[in-house]
Amino acid sequence: MSKVKLSIESQKIRERVALKLSHSSISQERKLTATGHIVKPVHVTKNDPLVKRMIGTR
Repeated sequence: MSKVKLSIESQKIRERVALKLSHSSISQERKLTATGHIVKPVHVTKNDPLVKRMIGTR
């Protein structure tokens, strides 16, 4: 195999970088959080039986 020197075309490099950056920014916008839509918030008060059990008061 012989080594071939290729000229670096800066315009093509800029186009590839712009394309990769646009793909990465799109994927960051669509990234879901760890909880996503699976976990729903639950509102409790300190008088709920579960909270009393967790705190250890009766």
